[in-house]
Amino acid sequence: MWMGLMAVGSIWIGSFNSIRTSDVQEVIGTSEAKWLPLLGSGMLLFLYVLIKYLDVMTFITLYLTGMGMIALFRIKSLIGAWITHRFQQGFKLSFSFEDRVIVNAHFGWMHVLFSVTTLVCGVYYWLGKSWILNNLFGQVLAITSIEIVRLESMTTAFVLLSGLFFYDIFWVFGTNVMVTVAKGIEAPIKLVIPGPSGYSMLGLGDIVVPGFVIALCLRYDHFRFKQEKTQTFVKPYFYSTIVGYILGLVTAMLMVQVFETAQPALLYLSPACILSPILCSLYLRDWQSFWAFKDTISP
Repeated sequence: MWMGLMAVGSIWIGSFNSIRTSDVQEVIGTSEAKWLPLLGSGMLLFLYVLIKYLDVMTFITLYLTGMGMIALFRIKSLIGAWITHRFQQGFKLSFSFEDRVIVNAHFGWMHVLFSVTTLVCGVYYWLGKSWILNNLFGQVLAITSIEIVRLESMTTAFVLLSGLFFYDIFWVFGTNVMVTVAKGIEAPIKLVIPGPSGYSMLGLGDIVVPGFVIALCLRYDHFRFKQEKTQTFVKPYFYSTIVGYILGLVTAMLMVQVFETAQPALLYLSPACILSPILCSLYLRDWQSFWAFKDTISP
């Protein structure tokens, strides 16, 4: 239950942030989406070799922890504007040498607070590998990824989810590579929940990739809202796709319990996140417009 709430919460926050942000770092087109399963396979094999034959996990963990710290600091944008305004006062740091200004910077108290919090969390996680901080870093990484990376169109989403559908099946059922990497890296690349028989795990990819599609659906809802100039921002595509994601995630978790072995989550999530918006578009008789929609850099 908690795993599902964390996953859905990360997608929800990241999707709404993607409407507001202007800091879009990447737009994935259909041509790029075709190669992502292959690139992901290469990276997975690379990590597998590192885990099995080389002692470099310390550096990988340090790098991913650092990425989590950066994402945690960046998440300060979620704080309400009135709180940010209240703490915008801070202090100035300036330094001059021979009439030349070397440093002249203003630090708000909000920046100081998040800097200290991020540093403390990072050091504590590095020393103790707390599963709570692992999940915190994992969630903010997922939120940030969904916020700043966009899919160009539903065609791109279909190609990406279809490719990763087979990718996940092969690497989980066909080999032990995926499970070895997931268990071998102690870093925020997964959400973990302790239980009587060990830890339950959900990879960030099973949150972020469907999250890209759900965020795309929300942005299409927003596009329709602006085009139709209605007073109410209705979100049929967003809600239908996130319900599909929840059903797919519940199915994946049930299959883990039934077969008592690791399951490729995208085996269930990919069809759910493809069929849900398609069925919604057919119900709304909006198929052509939905399929022709192209996302842009501007929020």
